[in-house]
Amino acid sequence: KNRPLADSLSQLSLDLVRQGMSSDIGKPSYITHEEWQKIQEGNYGMYADTYAFILAQNGNYKDALGYEEKAIADSHGNESPDMNERYALYLEKTGDTAAAKAALEKFIKDGQSTENMKIQLRDIYVKEKGADKGYDTYLAGLEAAAREKMKTDLAKEMISQPAAGFTLPDMDGRQIALNGL
Repeated sequence: KNRPLADSLSQLSLDLVRQGMSSDIGKPSYITHEEWQKIQEGNYGMYADTYAFILAQNGNYKDALGYEEKAIADSHGNESPDMNERYALYLEKTGDTAAAKAALEKFIKDGQSTENMKIQLRDIYVKEKGADKGYDTYLAGLEAAAREKMKTDLAKEMISQPAAGFTLPDMDGRQIALNGL
């Protein structure tokens, strides 16, 4: 409701986090300097995302895009789908539709998208093609890539991991242990 106040408070939060990045003030003794820096970068990214949102609400998409790019860079691969959504929107609002489309495709393939991003991609697709014919197939291909990536990521985490040992009775009441199979 009070955009000027939100803007000034958000700028102040960025300044404070930036100051924290240049020193170890407040760092717990059990955390290394490098770990502290990474935490502070993540904090900066979070506040940069908020500031980018405020800038965008004021129609300043160019500066919003710069802060959103910093937010994504500082998230170290942990950006949220909502952050991705704002990034793609700011790209398009600044006139870089090709970069917005590429980002949307990447986020959808990575399984880091929202429904609004799919709508944005559809709008770009229609502008390019003149109609939405073929869009559903195009989107299905991107979503199939996301499912495949998810399966691959899960396989990396789950395969070759020992299962917890257990013993259960079979249908005849005999005890069957996993390590006996």
